Parts: sequence; structure tokens; C-alpha cells
Amino acid sequence: MDDSDDGGPRRIELASHKDFAFLIANVRAAAAEHLHAAFPPQSNGGEDELRNEIEAIVDSPSRSGSRKSSIPPMPSEEASISYEPFDAEKRARVAALVSQEEALLEQVAAMKRAGALDAAATGRGVDGSDALLLLLLPPPLERQEGVEERFRGAVGALGRLKRDMPSVVAKMERARVAGEYVRDER
Repeated sequence: MDDSDDGGPRRIELASHKDFAFLIANVRAAAAEHLHAAFPPQSNGGEDELRNEIEAIVDSPSRSGSRKSSIPPMPSEEASISYEPFDAEKRARVAALVSQEEALLEQVAAMKRAGALDAAATGRGVDGSDALLLLLLPPPLERQEGVEERFRGAVGALGRLKRDMPSVVAKMERARVAGEYVRDER
């Protein structure tokens, strides 16, 4: 299969990572030759900023890979697993930390239970002091009951209106259509 249809270079298939490293080294050497030809070193020994920037671009690792190259997967070396010898001090430290964690969890659970009991006791204390709260409340208004009754009646009427409104609108629409029909028949 030839990838040269798109006008670019053909795809390079490499057999190993060493082939890739060899190609990169050759490309960098050729780039260095062209760089020396285009930007010869200065005779006074000074730094050439443009030359340094171009060298940095040529040597950058981001330029080392290409989408036109592929390296088949090579068998990788298995990572060797090494075990540390048993350490009694570390085992004791782990056991101490586990017991400390359990103690802290028990403390948290006890605090949750105590908090709930305190809240319940506080609630019971408020219930006992209702008489004191009644003394602190202002006296009821003279027309309070009448105002509340009228408000409940208005809320009920609005509820009925909201419930009945769609049927009333439908009746009005039917009446309008019937009126237009009678008017057009004459």
C-alpha cells in the first residue's frame, strides 16, 4: 500500500526501535550539516541567536515522531517484581494505625448519637417552655379571625377558578364558533 497518493512522502515502516533511533540520528546529522552551511559559526566566537533557535527546534523531542512512521509493537520486558522482606515494625505500625482508625470511627459514631440526643433534649426543653413563649407573644388582633376566614375563602375561590377556567374557555370558544356559524348562515 502506497501513501504517496496525497503528495507527501511514503509511509516508513520500521522493524524495531533501533531503526527509528538510527533514522533520527541521520536526520539530525543532515540537519546539522545544512545548518552549518546556512549559518556558519561566527569567527568572533559570539552566539548567533537565530542559529541557536534553529538548533533547538531540530533537536527538540517533539519533532522526533512523525505520523508517517509506524513501529510494530515489540515484546516488552516484563517488569520484575521484587518483594521486600517482612518487617515486624511496619506490621506493628499498620496494626496501630488500623486500631486508631477504628477508635476514631467509634468516636464519630458516638458524637452522632450524642448530637441527636442533645437535639431531642433541646426540643423537649422548648416544648416545656411554651407557657413562657405564650407570654412573650403579642395579643391577638381584634379582627384576626375574620381576616383569616376571608383569606381562606379567597384562596378557595381562586382554586375553583383555576380548576374551572379551562372548561369555561372551551364553552366560550364553542359559543363563538356557533355564533359565527349562525351569523354566516343568514
